[in-house]
Amino acid sequence: MEHSDLVKTILVVDDEPALKELVRQRMRRDIRNGKYEFVFAENGVEALECLKNGHKIDMILSDINMPEMDGLTLLREIPKVDPDVRSVVVSAYGDIKNIRTAMNFGAFDFLIKPIDFDDLRRTIDRTLEHLELWRSALEARDKLVVIENELNVANRMQKSILPTNFPSADDYHVFAKMEPARDVGGDFYDVVNLPDGRIVLTVADVSGKGVPAALFMMCTRTCLRTALKVNTDPVEIMRQVNNVLCENNDEAMFVTIFLSIYDPSTRMLEFVNGGHNPPIRIGNDNVSDKLSEIQGVALGVAPDMEYTKEAVELSGGETVLFYTDGVNEAENNAAEQFGMNRLETLFAEKPTKDAREITENIFKAINSFADGAPQFDDITCLTLCCMGKSEMTMPLSLNMEKIEDLHDICDSIEAFSEKEDWDARFTFQIQLIIEELAKNALDHGNSSGGVKIGMTSEDNRVLIEYSDAGNPFNPFDDGDAPDPDTDSNIEDRNIGGLGVHLVKTLIDEAKYKRMEGRNHLTMIKNRSG
Repeated sequence: MEHSDLVKTILVVDDEPALKELVRQRMRRDIRNGKYEFVFAENGVEALECLKNGHKIDMILSDINMPEMDGLTLLREIPKVDPDVRSVVVSAYGDIKNIRTAMNFGAFDFLIKPIDFDDLRRTIDRTLEHLELWRSALEARDKLVVIENELNVANRMQKSILPTNFPSADDYHVFAKMEPARDVGGDFYDVVNLPDGRIVLTVADVSGKGVPAALFMMCTRTCLRTALKVNTDPVEIMRQVNNVLCENNDEAMFVTIFLSIYDPSTRMLEFVNGGHNPPIRIGNDNVSDKLSEIQGVALGVAPDMEYTKEAVELSGGETVLFYTDGVNEAENNAAEQFGMNRLETLFAEKPTKDAREITENIFKAINSFADGAPQFDDITCLTLCCMGKSEMTMPLSLNMEKIEDLHDICDSIEAFSEKEDWDARFTFQIQLIIEELAKNALDHGNSSGGVKIGMTSEDNRVLIEYSDAGNPFNPFDDGDAPDPDTDSNIEDRNIGGLGVHLVKTLIDEAKYKRMEGRNHLTMIKNRSG
């Protein structure tokens, strides 16, 4: 008869001819009702052939003593053919040694001859019940693996759309970080450079958690980026995105957004708040306050909402921290929240004007406070540090007015390198970079205003801020500084260019900006390079 998942097939392996008819007779009601189907084999060889021929066997009832292949050998072979089957052995009374061996070989249970059919039914039911539980567990495991794989893909996709390279110049720098509470989160941040030099800074928090929130987050980010292509007015962007999110929003999801646009040339920060936590403004005295009290309405709640734009002028040395409520509402094991007071106190206790350091300090403080307590909400921070020319401070700050100062500059770098534990080769490369740039500026440009150098060692890299008052010149632009022809004979080559070429080969990352009559370079050199 055709096998159904509701009918459980039992393979009886025994060389006694009478057993087949006895089983069919005593179990006829269960067979007729479609509860069991019995298949028979006279020894282990026939039983394995039955399994190999594709019969869907749920349970094997096997004698131990049989010709050609005994039951113990059969037990060892069954998992090689079909591990998803349960075996019960039958043996004569007193054959405890073989029964114990059978159990060690994987038998689920045993019966004693002569067979008690009431006991057989109970044994069959218990064995098949265990089998169903096992199959359900395997199915759940397989589904979980699929879900985990999908969540891993979603996690990688979400991380891939979050910016990891942040804008930086002499007068400002940005850093951001997000830690989801689950594999994927509903928080996000975004940093977009506009063609006119302004920077769009966004922090948002979607209602809910997990995959639905992550999908709504991705939709929101796409809408924001699309709106930015045709409009840079924060109010109009919020209106457009809100109306799009309200369409077909059957799940009634919403997102709080703080959208701001920073202009480094004027230090003006324009912003619109859509129901989000107001950012914190940290002054030169490291005292913090809310950037604004206006909160607005979250996006996705209702169409055609009105939003209010505000603007503030930041001072050199000020910092703005954009964050989600996962920061202040983070809890420890006593269900106590991190709170705004701890966040604001952190700026006074660990004063710094480095965006990365501020952000990392916040995450370290939250993790220390939580002390292993589960994270219930996504945690996101985006930090903007506004650096005035006179306020920009770095661990090593140097000024050079003439070529003769170069010796003292190299000595200062040498002393700094000893404190930072650089090796001699790396120190020489840093000195060489500064020497070539400074000599080029003082030899070929206007020496008025001299050369200014700032340097800090962070993680496994060195950040160099360099500026000079020379003629407009970007050493990392092939138009301003083409690579010299090192393949030609030396007498055929153009004079110069080798020093700048050397700098280009030694630096790992570089940005150039012409501002207020000076060349500004932000350079990164990795210590592992």
